[in-house]
Amino acid sequence: MAKSPKVPSGLIRRGELLELKLHDCTEPVKDILRKKSENICKQMRQKLQKSHSSMYNLGHKYSQWLDGYFIFDDIMTHTLTTAKAVGRPAKRFSESSDVTKRRRIHTMLEKSAEELSFATQMTLRAQGLRTAAEMVKRVFECSENAQQLKKQSLRAKRARSNLHPTKL
Repeated sequence: MAKSPKVPSGLIRRGELLELKLHDCTEPVKDILRKKSENICKQMRQKLQKSHSSMYNLGHKYSQWLDGYFIFDDIMTHTLTTAKAVGRPAKRFSESSDVTKRRRIHTMLEKSAEELSFATQMTLRAQGLRTAAEMVKRVFECSENAQQLKKQSLRAKRARSNLHPTKL
């Protein structure tokens, strides 16, 4: 199947009009599309009737018309002008208070240390910080070994503390 050419913004191929997913659009954009589509549907119905209600004939007889473009400039300007930030601007995590930090990481508390370590590694790699990701991996591996060493040293201390020198 041939790849369709790059379409300039605000243009939709007539043949692709039926593939539009209105549930992805905002309400004002849906309204504009509904109004514009009335004329398009009327033209499509006429062309389908002229091709004896056959989609195959429609595709062959009106292929140039179907390959043409609809111009939706008012949708493009509408979506650009109405896109405004709503609410308080988000603070960076480091600038937040301890209470806000706790609230934001609440869902992460359910994850294991291994999962969090791996997620940190992936985030660092995505940012191009491969060395830092490798360091996190090594620290996590070392911390597991360090915990085992700590347990062993505590056991050894307890064993030594149970030994008392005898008086002669």
